[in-house]
Amino acid sequence: MAITDGGAEYIEVLCQDSGMRGCWFRCKVLNSSQRRLKVQYCDINDCDGSAKLEEWIPAARVAAPDKFGARCGGRLTVRPWPNSEYCSDKIFRVGAAVDSWWSDGWWEGFLIGCDMEAPNNLQIYFPGEDKFATVERNNIRTSRDWVDDKWVDIESKPNIISLINSYRNPMPKVTLYPLSDTSVLGNSNVPAARESSSKSGEDSHLKELLLVKEKEDWTVKGSGNTAGKGNIGQLDGKKKH
Repeated sequence: MAITDGGAEYIEVLCQDSGMRGCWFRCKVLNSSQRRLKVQYCDINDCDGSAKLEEWIPAARVAAPDKFGARCGGRLTVRPWPNSEYCSDKIFRVGAAVDSWWSDGWWEGFLIGCDMEAPNNLQIYFPGEDKFATVERNNIRTSRDWVDDKWVDIESKPNIISLINSYRNPMPKVTLYPLSDTSVLGNSNVPAARESSSKSGEDSHLKELLLVKEKEDWTVKGSGNTAGKGNIGQLDGKKKH
């Protein structure tokens, strides 16, 4: 399953710990048993910095589902290094699933825009940690899943902006009371409290819709938008050990 180099096996390991959710770390396989792998992280040192971090990990752990349902169900947290053909500097479109190199790992994300003043900078949303960052194009690759010993394309999300807004600003559950068969709006047969409750719910729903609409433009207007200035450095840091 792993990429081999001079007899050594190289894999990527998906971290799902808080602060690092959605990050694939590059590793070298040192030893293996029926259920576990001993790996050495290629880009992370141990606590005292004297050597590369080593640890035992599950060999076949199923990854947790992602929040947008974009990833393949049943995928594992261990996979081979992607082939070079999957890391080309292709033209990406808004909503494309990408991996971004940052802080010693490849982070799963979606393209949400570009910096108009620096076209080589792309704006990425990381759903695992609900963070934004501006990343140079040469640090981005096409994101795919490894399922049944083959690479599987991830369906793009052209409506990614709406999905993010819906996740960050969920609609309130509003109960609208039905009118009786013989009543009409304004009819005295409708209790005043019921009319007031219904109107209040409609007003609340309308305000929430307007709030989402107001925020829908911030990721597509170039360098001046909020998302483009986000910093993935706000995450808790590198892998805990």
